[in-house]
Amino acid sequence: LAANDRAIDRQAQLKHALGPLYAGDVVKLTVKRGDQQLDFDVTLTDHIDPYEHPWLGLLPMRGPVSEAGGVPVRYLFPESPAIEAGVKPGDVITAVAGEAVADRAALIERLVTQSRDEPVQLTIRRGEETKPIELKLATLSAETPGELPPAVPELPAVEGEQPKTGLIDIKIPEEKNDCVAFVPENYRADLPHGLVVWIHPAGGYKRETLEGRWKVHAERDHFIVLAPQSADPARWTPTEVDFLRKTIEATLDRYNIDRSRVMVHGYQAGAAMAYLLAFTQPELVRGLAVVDSAVPRLAPVPDNDPINRLMIYSVAPTGSKAAPLIEKTVERLREMKFPVEAKTIDGDSRDLSSSELGDLLRWFDSLDRL
Repeated sequence: LAANDRAIDRQAQLKHALGPLYAGDVVKLTVKRGDQQLDFDVTLTDHIDPYEHPWLGLLPMRGPVSEAGGVPVRYLFPESPAIEAGVKPGDVITAVAGEAVADRAALIERLVTQSRDEPVQLTIRRGEETKPIELKLATLSAETPGELPPAVPELPAVEGEQPKTGLIDIKIPEEKNDCVAFVPENYRADLPHGLVVWIHPAGGYKRETLEGRWKVHAERDHFIVLAPQSADPARWTPTEVDFLRKTIEATLDRYNIDRSRVMVHGYQAGAAMAYLLAFTQPELVRGLAVVDSAVPRLAPVPDNDPINRLMIYSVAPTGSKAAPLIEKTVERLREMKFPVEAKTIDGDSRDLSSSELGDLLRWFDSLDRL
């Protein structure tokens, strides 16, 4: 509401009020919290530590939200705060610090306001019993989980006409580029699906190969694959990141997409474009999976965003010329407190094998971790 008794209506006014001040100066802030008006004396600093996302160490179930509210637990990561506090698969988290949570989004909103230094009180429902749990939050880990149980409970048969499945053209009228989506045969409009944006390497791709590589995974884990094409099959240009953004937005408009499970993925030149897309479109991308590529010079690394969380999966072939730069990229991203899972694969520069793709997609299936 005010800074040093000067009314604040816009962000620009706050920046103007703080402009003449220095690190170490104290500013009086007047804020509104609910129905209360509160005053705080805040000491300015010349350094902000990178943000670290909080972590309980669990995966939520997906599917329709229960009328009773809460977040059902699907899976617990080993040695995580949740498992050490006694949380079990099948439990339902109903409140944080006494405030009810209706779903995953509400739970995250509560967690980001909790101190990492103080115990957090959770309320869980286990069968007919409700009990309190106390734990300390950890820092978000990007580790790949073990074998996962199904994320979606058995659902009744879908009624009514459903969207077409298989290979679907995604048209962006103002763009000359083509784009194809693979929609799994078991897609249903009442269930939010993940989205994998696969950015091809130099040389393009044949659309008939998409189904063979992705079908089994997409049907099992309930996700759509989006495969945009560069205007020149031999290369991507940085300006085409705007086309990539439009294809994602068009897919979000057409299908029921879980915004917490949107991943961009690529190999070599496709990975470089994936970096650029993820770093310039933080409101769209939650997972970044790159193979045989360091951060390109045209993709400035943003700060770790408390609101738009980004997790990274980096793969370096041991014989690749880019391997030393990839290692430095991982070190830099971790210093900036991005959660990064770093993998190496044998051989010279190459894309993922079928089993290695399966590992990546298990990581992708855990992007909605809490």
